[in-house]
Amino acid sequence: MSQNNHIISILDIPETSFRSLLENVNLITVFLDTEGIVTYFSPFLLSLTGYSSDELMGKDWFQFIKPGGNQDTRVEFLKNIKNGNIIQSFENQIILRNGELRNIRWNNVLLHDSSGSVSGISSIGEDITDFRKSEDELKERELQYRNLSNAGVALIWTSGKDALCNYFNDSWLNFTGRSFEQELGNGWAEGVHPDDLQRCIDIYTSAFGKKEPFDMEYRIKHHSGEYR
Repeated sequence: MSQNNHIISILDIPETSFRSLLENVNLITVFLDTEGIVTYFSPFLLSLTGYSSDELMGKDWFQFIKPGGNQDTRVEFLKNIKNGNIIQSFENQIILRNGELRNIRWNNVLLHDSSGSVSGISSIGEDITDFRKSEDELKERELQYRNLSNAGVALIWTSGKDALCNYFNDSWLNFTGRSFEQELGNGWAEGVHPDDLQRCIDIYTSAFGKKEPFDMEYRIKHHSGEYR
């Protein structure tokens, strides 16, 4: 990952205004010193995690983070803070008091004291657990569809909104003897019989433009060289 310097001084903002801002938005905010100790957190962090103030304040933040993922190790992370280098944005999982995990996307800035020295880091996080869950469910449904389509003998293809084909099942590829890459986009048209091609394209593009169902019959070249 690339690393970026981002500097902010909370001394430039009146403390009451600064805290009021952080405490009245539904974002997870946590400040860490250069040793990874929690020095400030927003009330929303308490409501999300179920921890009490005493359980968070002054504690090692890394005990609330699931190890692994795409975050730096604790040593690397703290070393980067001390050197004035941080990863501006990353995602990891925090451990709630009940043991549940939540996916959080963080945006980070360095904190500096009055002398200009790095004093820690400010992280503002967004809970994206539901988004990741929906994303995983969509991938699972797509995998199920592909498995089902590959299990049958029917030749199946799909296209995107641009009318270009983006998927062919194994039965199609086995029938034509062509690769997935060869068929993508308009590549499949190379296998259509020349006498059927224009009629095929006209029906397809017309129905696609009107968003109407359609059916048609045309000859496709079999891997043996015959049209069927």
